[in-house]
Amino acid sequence: LTPVSVFALVGVVLTTFVAGAVMVWGFGMSWEIALLFGTLIAATDPVSVVAVFRELGVAKRLSLLMEGESLFNDGTSIVLFRLVLVVVLTGVFNPVSGIVEFLRLVLGGIALGAALGYLAARFLARIEDYLIEISLTVVLAWGSFILAEYLGVSGVIATVVAGLVLGNYGGRISFSPTTKIVLEHVLEFISFVANSFIFLLIGLQIQFVDLRTNWQVMVWAIGAALLARAVAVNGNLPTA
Repeated sequence: LTPVSVFALVGVVLTTFVAGAVMVWGFGMSWEIALLFGTLIAATDPVSVVAVFRELGVAKRLSLLMEGESLFNDGTSIVLFRLVLVVVLTGVFNPVSGIVEFLRLVLGGIALGAALGYLAARFLARIEDYLIEISLTVVLAWGSFILAEYLGVSGVIATVVAGLVLGNYGGRISFSPTTKIVLEHVLEFISFVANSFIFLLIGLQIQFVDLRTNWQVMVWAIGAALLARAVAVNGNLPTA
């Protein structure tokens, strides 16, 4: 829990500022836009890395660290993006209110997700039909996100925490062995489809003309991302 939390919180913030600083120094971006860029690239996607880990038989702890961080760093970077976007649009930055808002979004998402996951686990413990259990699990994923966004806290973090509580606490009291096996395959399929659509939609948005005309800023952006990630990982490595 400690290394995952440090990488997903401190690491994301550090990556944001290092990447932003590189873009300001190297390409002359304004600090506001550079930090907005930093929040966009601070989160990592471990799908390909974890697949390689499985093929190589890497230690489970390292795979767990990668996957655990990826679950939470998305939520952290989205929260940071929302805060920086307000600064870009309004031109006003208040450090105290920014920190308070960040904590409110993150802690509020954690509290709501934990509560929903616990309630769902207790409710599912009374049901023995695996199809209903799987359906309600999917409803929990969507519902926790929608409710959190409606209440003004982080939907991503609420969904992640709800899933962790249901999967660990609920897995012991709610799910039969059959439900666990089927649920794992169903969610793995949903995850695969979601990831495929994300990369497909990104690919459809890319225009080769834009790539050719903006190659210089792309080189700086790639360098900024690699350097920022290296600083964040090596800076936090002792905690792992």
